[in-house]
Amino acid sequence: MRASLLGQQGRQHVDVGAATAHQQQVGSSATSPLRFKCSYVRYATLLEAHAAATACRPHAGSKSAVSDEQIAIKRRAKSARLSGDSQLAFSILLQGVQQYPHDYHLVAAAASAAAKLGDSAQSLQILNPALQEQPHNVHLLTAAAAAYVSSSKHEAARNCYQAAAAVQPHNAVVLQAWGILEASCGDVETAVRLFKQAAAADPAHVPVYVAWARVEAERSHVKLARQLHQQGHQQDPRHVPNLHVSNARP
Repeated sequence: MRASLLGQQGRQHVDVGAATAHQQQVGSSATSPLRFKCSYVRYATLLEAHAAATACRPHAGSKSAVSDEQIAIKRRAKSARLSGDSQLAFSILLQGVQQYPHDYHLVAAAASAAAKLGDSAQSLQILNPALQEQPHNVHLLTAAAAAYVSSSKHEAARNCYQAAAAVQPHNAVVLQAWGILEASCGDVETAVRLFKQAAAADPAHVPVYVAWARVEAERSHVKLARQLHQQGHQQDPRHVPNLHVSNARP
């Protein structure tokens, strides 16, 4: 399935030194993979929220404009998710995919919902037909990466992020997600390079400062971690995760 999802595109690399970094032995200062996994899970929720925020907009790769019914489906699913009924949210999204198989935001949301329920196989099954038609769609590739991470297939997830970043090299959301994956695998140097790229691509993207600060704090770079939180605060003083984590720092 991995080959059918990605083909050769999934093996492309972005100029972030990832190939070199993965050939080196990670030193004792590397962030513990187990300690960072919880951050990746939380970031999956951020990706879902980001997709929901953009789901109602017309987007490249769709074969038609978004209809009122498509918007209503996404809103019903969001309402169910916010009420704590993830299974209902998934059911609504899955029915939407069956009705609108070329709404790739809807496909990505349904796949993410399946992964959140712990069914990475179904998540990839939902994504596969869409990825065969749109192998360079960043939303689909990012959703596939999250599905692979949920089943601990980190190399496949990395391939998805590489493919997505090859299409949109300045997409801060993709770069940050990729960086969190590398940090969860213990490759802190690559993670930091990706965080730097994400912050340069979109300085207003506060979550990257939060993720980057966590990595620096884990390797006892407390001063730098505090500076990163301050940068995030300057961009958005009301960003709750940044305020919460920065206040918890010593």
